[in-house]
Amino acid sequence: MNSRMKGKRGELEAVRALKALGLDAERTVQHEGRGSAGDVRVFGCNAHLEVKLREQFTVYKHMEQAIRDARVGATPAVLLRQNRSPWLLMLQLSDWWRLVAEFDQARGHAALSVGSAPIEIR
Repeated sequence: MNSRMKGKRGELEAVRALKALGLDAERTVQHEGRGSAGDVRVFGCNAHLEVKLREQFTVYKHMEQAIRDARVGATPAVLLRQNRSPWLLMLQLSDWWRLVAEFDQARGHAALSVGSAPIEIR
């Protein structure tokens, strides 16, 4: 599988995982192209989410990319997963409460826009 297809698969899996948490999420590539949008958007949340599906990580490099690419005021974060492992969310500790508040607000947005039924994660 080439890296572009693996990246797409990881982004789609991340969207399903976020939806299972009650968040309204989508891939951004097909809507905005590459750039400051992040790989995945959570509606009602001002987070810049990079998605990494790999066997080995250079976590600071991934976090630096999220920080560098985030729009002003957006909370940079990285969703990452190894094969046969659960998704992890990485962010700067100083952004912890801001992202928790944004996800909480976004869950309310999701309940209004897509209903409250969670989507099962494979």
